[in-house]
Amino acid sequence: MKEGDAYTGSLNGQQGSIPLEGIEVEGENLSYAFDYEGMKLTVKGTIDGNSFAGNVSVDYNYFPMTAVRRA
Repeated sequence: MKEGDAYTGSLNGQQGSIPLEGIEVEGENLSYAFDYEGMKLTVKGTIDGNSFAGNVSVDYNYFPMTAVRRA
């Protein structure tokens, strides 16, 4: 959600809500970070219509990630 010049958001699931940090949207590029069980995870990727493709990184490991916007 955009609030003024900044974006806010969270990951929500059965375990609760995790706030997103440092959300940046530049053109089709999206990046953000969040803390999970004491680890900082960073997500970076590209938005194409209703789809997202990118990577999740933690420490020096990278994992592919895809997502589809829900209506």
